[in-house]
Amino acid sequence: MSDTGLMDRQRMQRSIADQPFEDGRLATLLGLVGILMGFAAAAAGTWIAYGQAGSLVPLPGGLPAAESQVVSIYLVACGAMTAFLGGISIYRAQRS
Repeated sequence: MSDTGLMDRQRMQRSIADQPFEDGRLATLLGLVGILMGFAAAAAGTWIAYGQAGSLVPLPGGLPAAESQVVSIYLVACGAMTAFLGGISIYRAQRS
């Protein structure tokens, strides 16, 4: 029995343990989740803007109620940012 076969297996196992998601599958999956969550937040902001115009939206934690336009702008902005970051995550995972 040779020692080189044992060393090669150890080296291969050490390499796999160091980088379990080398091909970017996890980053792609998280990017897709980010895009879906971003689009959902933007859709919720649009629904609040057009569906409940003129009403106050109660906020949690004892905060005063906010106008629906303010809440919708916040949701659309946060949703767009989340979808954008998800897209960047997918792009960077595919680039490497």
